[in-house]
Amino acid sequence: MKKPTPPPDAIFRPGPRGVGRYQRASVMVDFMGACGWGQPLLNLGYYRFYDIHSLITGFNSGQRRLAKFSIALLDLQSSDVVLDAGCGFGWTTSRIASQAARAIGLDIAEAHVRAARQTYPASERLEFILGDATRLWETLEARGFGEASLDKIHCLESAFHFGFPGREVFLKDAFRLLTPGGRLVLVDFMWRSAQPAEIEAADPAGIVRQTWQFESFESMERYRAMARDCGFAERRLLDWSEPVLQRCQRIGQGVLWCGQRPATRWALCAMRSAFRRLTPEDWILLAEVLRAHDEVRRRLRYIALVLEKPPGAGRR
Repeated sequence: MKKPTPPPDAIFRPGPRGVGRYQRASVMVDFMGACGWGQPLLNLGYYRFYDIHSLITGFNSGQRRLAKFSIALLDLQSSDVVLDAGCGFGWTTSRIASQAARAIGLDIAEAHVRAARQTYPASERLEFILGDATRLWETLEARGFGEASLDKIHCLESAFHFGFPGREVFLKDAFRLLTPGGRLVLVDFMWRSAQPAEIEAADPAGIVRQTWQFESFESMERYRAMARDCGFAERRLLDWSEPVLQRCQRIGQGVLWCGQRPATRWALCAMRSAFRRLTPEDWILLAEVLRAHDEVRRRLRYIALVLEKPPGAGRR
């Protein structure tokens, strides 16, 4: 499944917009890009209650904080071989490589892998490969990896793109690739209810799905059950909904408020030039788009799962 993020130049200089859902998706990506998303990270970010400065400085500090918190859950050792699944432009993988023996960044988007390789040249400790995380075993086997060949696997805010069957395959393949005692850190959006079909009620116009190109989220109950069925032991479950989903939404609403008023819009554009791309009509449309995202957000959790392959476990 193709990820929704174009290369950096396409985020800020796209072609003419279409109409309907595509127009709404395009203006949202432009807005996020102007807020710093994609430069170089693609996650929502982890924000403290006093991070009001993000209205001005953008998402970057919160995004780096989220990546660092997620990496910390890996409990990296200097001898570890680590896969970063859905690595984007490579910032997180490079951080992992600084603490481990070897880090491999995997992404399905050629533009992401190309940019990562340009920014972080290959070395004995770091490489980026093009591949599909929903065919993880096949992708890595072709590159010489086998059973129990990875110590840690990291997947930050990528698995919601995989689809229902893809997430299950990813978990099974991850279990097979990990060494006994190895760890998978999976950070993802999860439904509060056990009814994944709720997306139809939450996003009836398809605005959120069109923007981020996904089918639906997994419920937390199903995620945990799939992990158990694969053989994983659940070590930790952290609910980051407040610092990630709620505070990111509040920051977005604050920027929207500024953008809808001429004086404060001028100030926004002066501080972050990418906002100049957005017209007054775009800001009106953004209000609708952010309302749609908030409806979905209210039904979601943002969860970090720490899963381990038990010592002595074999292939399932």
